[in-house]
Amino acid sequence: VNEQAAVWSESSSQWMKGGASNTPKPEITCELGVPVFLRSHRGKYLQDLSGSVQFSDGGSARQAWVLSDAGCGKTFITSQQQLALKSSNGNVVLGPGNSETGRWWIRDAGDGRVFITYPGDQKNLRQLAPDEWKQLSDQSGVLEFSSNSQGWEIWEIVKEDGSPACSFPAEVNSSGISSYEAFDSVISWIQQQYKGLKQIIVAGNSAGGQIVQRWSVLSPEGQYGMTRDGVALMFVVGAPGSYAYLDEQRPSETCSPDIDTGPEHRCASFEIPQAGNRRRGTHVAKTCNGKWDTYADGLDGLENPPAEPQSKAEERLRVLNAYLRQTTNIEVDFRSLIVERYQTKDVRVLIGTRDTTSCNVGACSGSCAAMTTGSNRLQRALNFRSYLEHLYPNYSLPIGLFDAGHDHRESFGSGSFAHWAFVEDRSVKWDYHVHDHVVRDEGQGLAGFVDRFYSLCECKSLCNDEPKCNSFAYEPQWGKCYLKAKCVSASEPLVATSSFLTYY
Repeated sequence: VNEQAAVWSESSSQWMKGGASNTPKPEITCELGVPVFLRSHRGKYLQDLSGSVQFSDGGSARQAWVLSDAGCGKTFITSQQQLALKSSNGNVVLGPGNSETGRWWIRDAGDGRVFITYPGDQKNLRQLAPDEWKQLSDQSGVLEFSSNSQGWEIWEIVKEDGSPACSFPAEVNSSGISSYEAFDSVISWIQQQYKGLKQIIVAGNSAGGQIVQRWSVLSPEGQYGMTRDGVALMFVVGAPGSYAYLDEQRPSETCSPDIDTGPEHRCASFEIPQAGNRRRGTHVAKTCNGKWDTYADGLDGLENPPAEPQSKAEERLRVLNAYLRQTTNIEVDFRSLIVERYQTKDVRVLIGTRDTTSCNVGACSGSCAAMTTGSNRLQRALNFRSYLEHLYPNYSLPIGLFDAGHDHRESFGSGSFAHWAFVEDRSVKWDYHVHDHVVRDEGQGLAGFVDRFYSLCECKSLCNDEPKCNSFAYEPQWGKCYLKAKCVSASEPLVATSSFLTYY
């Protein structure tokens, strides 16, 4: 899983870089004819300074703009000086009057943010391939065009009081299927197709690493280092822009200075953000208006999503709530179960020792919630390791360091990944034989686990941890597990009417 992956589109019969589609997201609606403010990924505000496009820090220095209808779903963007934002010879300029070169498409970038896209000479932007789109981008204080649709190209359009000036369609997932359920299904399919499979490694880098890390938190797969069907499973998380934390604690401010703190960085102090504190001299409170722990930066919102979602973010919470209820068989208190089982999963992190560009300039998520976890990708990875070791006594998160920056080729070509994927064998201790039914003579019973549903990998782990256990009886429908002392052979007589299976 990688943000540069190629995806086959059956509808167009062509490869499309990044998995993008020519089908746009549903149109968003922005308020027209009222003052609005354009805020970049750096938190800076676009302004018209005597006919030149500049940025300001906000406050009294920020300037309002007005949006107006340009037809066909496009928008004119006009400054207080009545100059329109336009494209001229590949540059972003201000000029009088509305014209074809000043028609912009405001696209949904997720989480209440937008891309501001110039359609070029095409009257209908949706006819262009995604890599031909031009987005407005705050390139460290210079307004330029970019063909990317990532961090530096993200904007917020807000009103005087800071509330969003655009409304976003809920884009309801009518199937109710989350991406994590799709991942679970892939894991299940692989095991059905390849019966001799010993281990599975799911790896992702950058945006792909972020997907893998979040999936590792919420999925029932991977508990005790195993799939639900008993195959060894490893999650390799490569240089994600942010991490989903498991409780409300975050690294203290001293752990996240906006500098390169190096590969030996450790964080020894974690705290719940308090209202009124400030981070690194910015004007953003550490509590992020009470939303520092909202999913996907944390787990808040998953247990009690809105009954009637009014946005894509709320719809996502609803779908994930249904996913968690289905995979855990509980209605509430998902957090305690997630925290309990995460420490048993085989999660590893890959990160370059030079992946240290500040997230404040768009190298990774610069959102308030993400900034509470660190100031660059390397620092965030090392803070997350310290956080898990703080959360779980005697826990150690394996981190593979390599001498490079943010590069997926260096990540997957590193010695750590090669060893984890192709040298290290984690399957031996889990390699049990299984009879079609329970054996007639089970021998001495050691312990029974029937107070709740126990997965097969849990039952294997319980047997591994019991020195006298040489076999166990497992009932897959109800998750019942009985440990036995007997060394079972392949020729044992079986009880054909029993729903239990003997593993040995």
